[in-house]
Amino acid sequence: QQDERGCCMQGEVFWITIGFFTVSLLLICIGWGKVEGRVGVALIWLGALIMLGLIFVHIWLGVAIE
Repeated sequence: QQDERGCCMQGEVFWITIGFFTVSLLLICIGWGKVEGRVGVALIWLGALIMLGLIFVHIWLGVAIE
């Protein structure tokens, strides 16, 4: 559902998205600092998967029929 400015993201969805984006960015940054070990690589992958999940959720919400 769009508001008067044509924006699709509601307040609750916006803040949840910002929260997940921040967590995934932190995981990627922490993983990059520990990239020499297996834990660092796993954190980078986890952060990237969370970002991909956000993209897919927003595509799904964008094309959902109410």
